[in-house]
Amino acid sequence: MNVCLIASTSFEINASGEKIADLSRRGKFRISTLVSGVGIMAATHCITREIERNRPDFLVQAGVAGSFSDQYPPGTLVAVSHDLVADTCVKESIGYRHLTDMGLQPDAFPYRNGWLENKGPFPDNIPIVKGITVNEISTDSEKTAWFREKYGAVTESMEGAALHFAALSAGIPFIQLRTISNMVGERDKENWQLKEAITLLNHQLPNLLENILQQWNSR
Repeated sequence: MNVCLIASTSFEINASGEKIADLSRRGKFRISTLVSGVGIMAATHCITREIERNRPDFLVQAGVAGSFSDQYPPGTLVAVSHDLVADTCVKESIGYRHLTDMGLQPDAFPYRNGWLENKGPFPDNIPIVKGITVNEISTDSEKTAWFREKYGAVTESMEGAALHFAALSAGIPFIQLRTISNMVGERDKENWQLKEAITLLNHQLPNLLENILQQWNSR
């Protein structure tokens, strides 16, 4: 089983590299890593190219994210089941409107009820949440409030929807794993827990990978 582990930056997964290599050596899984770059366009291009060239059996995206919810503070590890690009929108006198609200993004494959939905499998012991993907890290309070009210999402990233779109379009099973590094809208990066979030991700990632892949193999 060929598995591709994807991160937007190498430092998000470097610390678990040896353990993941050991998992690959002793298991039934051949795990390669892919650094996609930051942002929706870079990630979509890189993941799609990997699919076209190597056709992995399973895609895993791992990285950090912001949180909209106090129930999921920095230091929380989650899996994202639903994602979309949230800031393809326009601001009108009545507020923000997404492309779907204007009829410019049809609710057709790979979308389902407006979302890019992953039906699993998911790890047994971490929360499964909705996420959104943005081009600009949210700091504006009005837009942040709109995201929270409209989507009810927990996480905000800059690459998650790229994975969901590419994997669903190609029919390849996948999972998006995130550790929370900050609350969305927090402008003072001194309050972010980026280093701690990356440490937690790398500590948990090898076991999570093994759990997910064993579940998939047993289906």
